[in-house]
Amino acid sequence: MMKEVNINLVRKYLKTRKQATKQQIAEATGLSTVTVATSIQGLVEADEIFEVDQAPSSDGRPTHRFRFNENFAHVLALYTHEQDSAYGPRL
Repeated sequence: MMKEVNINLVRKYLKTRKQATKQQIAEATGLSTVTVATSIQGLVEADEIFEVDQAPSSDGRPTHRFRFNENFAHVLALYTHEQDSAYGPRL
């Protein structure tokens, strides 16, 4: 249950920010970087997010930037309504 909550926090943050590093996500959500990394791994495997590039960091190691995959899911909602005719409802 908590794992899904954490994944949803990461997902929501990336949807609003478009792209971010693990550290940025951790700071914004209050999750540990290890928890963020685990959540990101699952989202990448599901093709829900992807790595866009590497950004320089203060410790010399490049950090990975992630982005929400806007083409991951689309929703189509249809509403049909059948109108009664002058002869009563259709059967």
